[in-house]
Amino acid sequence: MALIPSLAVAEAEKKSDVHVNFTDLALWSKNSSKGEFFNSANLTLNSNLFFEDVNLKIPGKVTLTYNLFGLDNDSQLNSSENWQGGVGSYLPGALAMNDIADFQLSNLTWDSSWADNKLYTSIGRLNARRYFYYNICSLGALCLDPVKTATGSLPMPYGYWGGYFKYNLTDDFYIHAGAFEVNSNDFVEEKNGLDFSLNHGNGENYIYSAGYNLPEKRGKAELTYSENKSDNRNALTGQTYTQINSYNARFNYKFDPEQRYEVAGTYSYIDQENWVYKSYWELGLNCKDCLLGQKLGLRSGQSTLNDDFYSYTQTLNGNQHKTTTFVSIDTEFAYERVSVAPFVQFIWNPDNYYKSQGDSFDENLIVGALFKAKLY
Repeated sequence: MALIPSLAVAEAEKKSDVHVNFTDLALWSKNSSKGEFFNSANLTLNSNLFFEDVNLKIPGKVTLTYNLFGLDNDSQLNSSENWQGGVGSYLPGALAMNDIADFQLSNLTWDSSWADNKLYTSIGRLNARRYFYYNICSLGALCLDPVKTATGSLPMPYGYWGGYFKYNLTDDFYIHAGAFEVNSNDFVEEKNGLDFSLNHGNGENYIYSAGYNLPEKRGKAELTYSENKSDNRNALTGQTYTQINSYNARFNYKFDPEQRYEVAGTYSYIDQENWVYKSYWELGLNCKDCLLGQKLGLRSGQSTLNDDFYSYTQTLNGNQHKTTTFVSIDTEFAYERVSVAPFVQFIWNPDNYYKSQGDSFDENLIVGALFKAKLY
């Protein structure tokens, strides 16, 4: 559950700084073949160093994010044999961060603005999800769209070589794009983000996106296309392939004058029959100052397996569900530098793809809480 500085923060701050944050994610599952409880925590160092603060005439700054782990009670490489696979499906299994390394260099980039701040660039060791598929959930930890995995890019807190730019065509319209290394070796071989070589040989991922900012800062809409050219293999047929095209549309809109109420949604389509998932949609309602003066989020969505992987799960564990449906509710209680965000998620007809042992589930209930503390 790494904390990566958002672009809004990165572009707004004008002086060098250091922040230290602690997060802990605790999960309980009604049905699980690998234990009911899961816990994962990390200590995160975020730093911004502007070149002008050290008398260098170079535009922009260096950003660094470093994570220390140690409270994961189920660190295993094979997700099918831990809590993530045991709960029945990608939703909600992907909530569990499987950090098998003790520490990770997550971000090391040169960020800069150009052309009167119309152009923003970021180059170095980074994560594609820092820039694309922006968060539409009231609780970011619950944004688990599987289209993100189809890009081939590892999730937070992993970083890899890449470059990104964003250009503001007008005050409302913008385009952004990036090219990223597809590097799973760092995770599998526990290289801690310190292998800076360029010879991993897994391929590249290219992402292109265009967006529109709604008037009066009421939200935005964005269309994104990803072209994953890394080497992949179908787990059922053994077929190898090197092209995964995916498409995503997402929006959020605050529809009252006080901007307390927000509707948000996303739809993803993955155009590759050899990939696990075919499509995903999600619709949510977020409310600010609703529950005892705190925010409240309500969400529902569905993920759909591709045909090969539906057949695979039928053979693997007797699964009879191609489409997984979920509903969830979350809130957050904050006081000064500390917050606790409890949530409940109910899953109908989980696809059981990540569950390799025992019988399949027909439903599941997840109760969890995300604790965050700003230490410095």
